[in-house]
Amino acid sequence: MPLNSWSFKNAAYQAKFRKDGIVSAIVISKEDLESLNGIFEAYHVALDDSYFRRFHVGIHSNDIVYKTQLNKEIAGIMDPYCKELFDNYRRLIYSVQIKGTGPGSELALHQDWSVVDEDIHNSATVWIPLCDSFISNGAIHAIPGTHRFKPYPRGGTIAGRYDHLHDQLLPLMEPFECKAGTILVFDSSLLHYSPANLSNDYRVSVVTTIVPGNAQVIQYYNNPQVSKTKAEMYAMSDDFYLHFNNFLEVQAIQVPFGNKMNKEKTLGARVVNSTLLKIKIIIDKYLFFVKNLK
Repeated sequence: MPLNSWSFKNAAYQAKFRKDGIVSAIVISKEDLESLNGIFEAYHVALDDSYFRRFHVGIHSNDIVYKTQLNKEIAGIMDPYCKELFDNYRRLIYSVQIKGTGPGSELALHQDWSVVDEDIHNSATVWIPLCDSFISNGAIHAIPGTHRFKPYPRGGTIAGRYDHLHDQLLPLMEPFECKAGTILVFDSSLLHYSPANLSNDYRVSVVTTIVPGNAQVIQYYNNPQVSKTKAEMYAMSDDFYLHFNNFLEVQAIQVPFGNKMNKEKTLGARVVNSTLLKIKIIIDKYLFFVKNLK
């Protein structure tokens, strides 16, 4: 892991995170879980039914007032838990995810976008399901240890290196079922996905991202007409997710609205051979085990 990183206060959590890149941590109180469900219901009573038939992310909304207020109310409940869990960190905005029912709710294999320079920092997703999360309603699946792969830029204008290998890598995926209110923390670069929700009820989760306390938040941008091998780096504010309109369109085609930095990163080539990748994953786990023998 990078030297300049946030960390768990709990040594056992930290050791497991170094090993697997994903940790199922503490469970929030029943009262706080009820409060989070109440916040969700208060802000989402007017959603069209189609939102509950697919995967929906709150930060994709164009309503900055909604995103700002939602972030503020969730922070009042979740910030004390983050302070209990983490050292040397800042968190970005809180939002919600709605995993609807049916085949349109699947979230395919991916890595989360880079939000720090991963040569010197690391970031993580903090995810809290507001109901029990199990395989049949689309529990998060991940390939432990893949956070140790060499980091390459990731973002809306950059094709994923592994996305096209979804079917080939599914046998390596491990499910991480969680009770309602469990705080699941995973490295932003970890390979993960969630299958379709085949239950009768949608599943809601609260989510944020944490970065090291001294890290500059960034986004990468690649214009293939300018360069097919390099990504530009832009300095962003911690609340930049609040300020997108037409989020997915902007991410796919437009230059970030932050300040361009005098730094570029080499793009990673798309991985072609899934068999070699599987061997690499196995070897990496073995080498990590040997290196950490006491």
